[in-house]
Amino acid sequence: MQDEDIVRFLELSIDARTDEYLRRLSTHTAHVDKCLQELNERFERFEKELRQQTIQIKRIDKMLFYNQPLIGDRYRDLGDGTVLDTQTNLQWMRCALGQTWNGQTCVGEAKQFSWDNAIKVAKDTRHAGYTDWRLPTIDELKTLIVTGQNPTINQQAFPNTLSAWFWSASPNASNSSSAWYVNFSSGFAGNYNRNVSNHVRLVRDRQ
Repeated sequence: MQDEDIVRFLELSIDARTDEYLRRLSTHTAHVDKCLQELNERFERFEKELRQQTIQIKRIDKMLFYNQPLIGDRYRDLGDGTVLDTQTNLQWMRCALGQTWNGQTCVGEAKQFSWDNAIKVAKDTRHAGYTDWRLPTIDELKTLIVTGQNPTINQQAFPNTLSAWFWSASPNASNSSSAWYVNFSSGFAGNYNRNVSNHVRLVRDRQ
């Protein structure tokens, strides 16, 4: 066999192998594409089913949430150391600042703050995943008053509340050196020097 024939033979052999490789590659690629398409279809079906199940779970959670009995026919336990006042749509901390919610009640010692420090601490407070806590206005704080008992507050919703003064966010319009408070020993609301230290219960607007 001459050199030209050998070269030609090798070229034909290489071409044949190349064609066979390309044919197999094409078949393999088509198979991979088909598998990817099937996986994508399965994923889309799974994603759709997951969305439907998530919607259903949220509906069930909402139903259970709104069907649970209210505390004192008014406060809804949010399960995170806070309650929702269904009359005002305000979310309250169950414990005074300094106390801790242990899942059953408020433990620890409630701290006292001057009015200015109370405003600052409220802005820096993060609780139950929220950072928009604030001191309640005097009108908001007065909505917690329950007369005819001591302390004058719903003790199921706000356990271990001291019969003491609690600051509001409302300054005295006629005297800038004083601010309004509620005395939960008597249910009396008054105003006093802002430098005096009182207890604090924070609130936020429920979205």
